[in-house]
Amino acid sequence: MEELGKFVASLPLPAALAFVSVFAAVVAASWRGILKGRENDPARDVPAAQVAAVIVDPTALNAATSALNRHTESLDRMTDMFDRLRDEIRDLSREVGRRN
Repeated sequence: MEELGKFVASLPLPAALAFVSVFAAVVAASWRGILKGRENDPARDVPAAQVAAVIVDPTALNAATSALNRHTESLDRMTDMFDRLRDEIRDLSREVGRRN
C-alpha cells in the first residue's frame, strides 16, 4: 500500500486525482457487488428440508450411476476395437514392409 501511495504522489495533480477517483470507483463497485451477492444468495431461499431431500433421495444418483456405467462399458468396447484395429494395421504395415 505504501508503494501505491508513492506512485500516486509521483503523478502530476490531475493524473493523481483521476487515478484516485477511478480507484475509489472500482473499490466501491466491487464492494457493492459483494454485498448484493450476499443479499441474493440462492442458498438462503431454499429451505433446508428441500436440500436434505435432494441429498437423501438416491433415485437420481442411481440413474446417473447406471448411465455412467453404460457409457463406461461402451468406451471399453471401443477401446478394445481400437486395440484390435491397431494390431491389424501394425500387421499390415509389417507385411507391406516385407513385400517391398
